[in-house]
Amino acid sequence: LDDSPNDHYVYVDGVLRHTTTRSWAVTKCNADWDWIESNNYDCYGDIANATAMKNYLNALPAGTNVIINTYDEPKTNVYDNDDLITALESVGATGSEIKAIELNGSYLLIGQKGVGAGKGIFEKRGPASGVSIYFDIEPSNLLDGVAATQWASGAIQAIGHYIQVDLGEVISYLGSVRVNSSETLDPRNCFADRFKILISSTGDFDGEEIEVFSATEDFAISDPLITFIPTSGRYIRVELTQAKAVFHWQVGELEVKEWQVAD
Repeated sequence: LDDSPNDHYVYVDGVLRHTTTRSWAVTKCNADWDWIESNNYDCYGDIANATAMKNYLNALPAGTNVIINTYDEPKTNVYDNDDLITALESVGATGSEIKAIELNGSYLLIGQKGVGAGKGIFEKRGPASGVSIYFDIEPSNLLDGVAATQWASGAIQAIGHYIQVDLGEVISYLGSVRVNSSETLDPRNCFADRFKILISSTGDFDGEEIEVFSATEDFAISDPLITFIPTSGRYIRVELTQAKAVFHWQVGELEVKEWQVAD
């Protein structure tokens, strides 16, 4: 799938499927991400179109995959339309992001009906800029940011402790990871100051992995977002490279909170 709202085209499997007119468009796909249909909703031109978009989203069956994108002016009759925002949240949108859309900005969502608010993949940009997302697997492997936690040993910090996330399939253009420890007993102090991030296609981590990041200084924050040159992989491992023996973490307090495909 790929889409560029600044050019107002929607491609599915490299085939141009839809040209978005002013404001919003919704593209519906089946479980295999085969294109079914696309509809334009000029919410700027007429608030009735915002109502029509809301009704369309509300009527989608659970599990329906969608691509939602904008062109020209997406804010008017949308950012303050609570009913429409709730409908957008039902396919994975984050309501606060919709409310904050700028006049003549651009927005793109890859979502699924029933997945829950904030669980979709989205990008948002300011006026006169485009945004693109490219990926080639079902986004269900990307929607849940709560990682399985795998400690190498114990509950006291130690070099070599790690967590590992299985994204389900090899994902192209993986470009950022957010490492979160804000739910610790003492989030002001108990977080990973230094760590490295490894990407693997096999999960063996026996030399085939790629190191995409290694901290050279303390972060001193509990939820740093790490960006790196886009790469491909199925497994993400975050491994401590510096430890504070006086700090205790319970299992699950360090997690890969978020990952995203690159622009």
